[in-house]
Amino acid sequence: MKENSAFSEDEIFVTLNNSYEKTNVTIAPATEESIAEITKIEAECFSEPWSEKSFRDALKLSSAEIFVALDDKMDVLGYFVLYYSSDQGELQNIAVCPGYRGYGIGSLLMEKLISESLKLGMSQIYLEVRSTNEPAKELYRKYGFIPTGIRKNFYRFPTEDAIVEMKNLLIQI
Repeated sequence: MKENSAFSEDEIFVTLNNSYEKTNVTIAPATEESIAEITKIEAECFSEPWSEKSFRDALKLSSAEIFVALDDKMDVLGYFVLYYSSDQGELQNIAVCPGYRGYGIGSLLMEKLISESLKLGMSQIYLEVRSTNEPAKELYRKYGFIPTGIRKNFYRFPTEDAIVEMKNLLIQI
């Protein structure tokens, strides 16, 4: 059973600086209490968002991990959902609240994704990304993901191809 503590043992702190606020960011396991905020970010970021029920169901799975980026007030700034089986994982969702993009939160989430995948004994992580989503593709390249295939017309609203990407965790970049 998953631990329901508010923070993981290896908390990550960064400071956001902008004209509105200064806050620390912590990467921690998601809890039931964070699902509503995750769902709100999901709806802001994706044309076909997961429902709150989908996130609650994923949180209960023994083969899934959900982590959130939290500010000092415990507000959710971003999250990722990882499904895994045997030695392979699939990044289902990753998003950062639009107002907090560009501060390195996506990088913190990717670093946590990779460290958690290694802890769980994975050798590969897969993901799908819209063919036109250049910021996401740039982030994935930064962390060693490489394109391995295309899924034609995979996304809707608008219809676009998905690029399947993979990171081999056994190779350090």
